[in-house]
Amino acid sequence: MALFATDIATTFFGSPTPEAVASVSQLGTWNTLTESIITLLLSVLVIKFRHKSLFLVGSAFIIFSAIGSYFAPSLLFLQVFYIIEGVGSVIISIISMTIIADALPEKNKAQTIGYMYSMGAAATLVIMPIVGFLTNAGGWRAGLVSIVMPFALLGLITSLLLLPPKINRKTQFSSNPILESFRKITKTRSAIACLVANLFIVQGSEVAVFALAF
Repeated sequence: MALFATDIATTFFGSPTPEAVASVSQLGTWNTLTESIITLLLSVLVIKFRHKSLFLVGSAFIIFSAIGSYFAPSLLFLQVFYIIEGVGSVIISIISMTIIADALPEKNKAQTIGYMYSMGAAATLVIMPIVGFLTNAGGWRAGLVSIVMPFALLGLITSLLLLPPKINRKTQFSSNPILESFRKITKTRSAIACLVANLFIVQGSEVAVFALAF
């Protein structure tokens, strides 16, 4: 959404003034806060519900958010739909990692995660120029829906066809898997370092993208 900041500001405030763009940037603030809360809840949900069901719910949230954002009559409504997008995105992200952790042997997990992130980066390089072109041609609504909807629908269809209803866990936990997982993270310095580094990288990239709008 940061890529559309100036266009959104023009739509709802009449012109992309620094104040208007700053207001639009709060979309990301609430989105990030929601993602943090949902991530904590998912630590419980991934144990109680099937991975496929949660993945389908995440895909449906993103599709619903894209449609709602396209028709949003005000910045407030756009904020609500963007929060829903954040919920869907974090569900898919967490479930993807959970599927890798549960379905693959230890020696293949790191390689698979590397492939997943490299494909995401490659897709970004290809898609971002297309998003810019579509936005210039039809506005931010067209740029948003024409990219999000096809990929979200593709993910929904793919998960319906290819994800098994139930995945047998490769990793065995004790009676309280949530506490055990957090305990393992806090006892591993490399894991803590990765979490801190990822926090700075993600937030730094958000600041950089929004700064371009000014």
